[in-house]
Amino acid sequence: MIDLDAASLALMREVIPLPESCVISQPTRAYSAGAAGTVTYTPSGTVSARRDPAGAAGLAVLVDLIAGREAMRVDFILTLPWSADIDEDCHVTIGGDEYALVSLTRKHSSRVCIRAKISKVG
Repeated sequence: MIDLDAASLALMREVIPLPESCVISQPTRAYSAGAAGTVTYTPSGTVSARRDPAGAAGLAVLVDLIAGREAMRVDFILTLPWSADIDEDCHVTIGGDEYALVSLTRKHSSRVCIRAKISKVG
């Protein structure tokens, strides 16, 4: 891995094309006696983003497999700025569509962006 200085990282982060607006929503859990509880999502911030089709040339949907079984449908790969305040239990809204995060990757050699696999809710 090549260690980049702060100025080089800042320049790389500036040139990533992120043409869409993405609202990040944080979960709030409420529990009541005898009930399983509910989760609501509250918007916590807006960042620039880019959605890329998960399947080859956008013709297919990626399905993550765990131990040979279907685990979660992935509709898009989401790219966010490195500074985005997001966790795997968040939801995102892009162009009026709500998505759940399937997985989140922050481990990149250059620490330029955050990548997430997302699945459309509903």
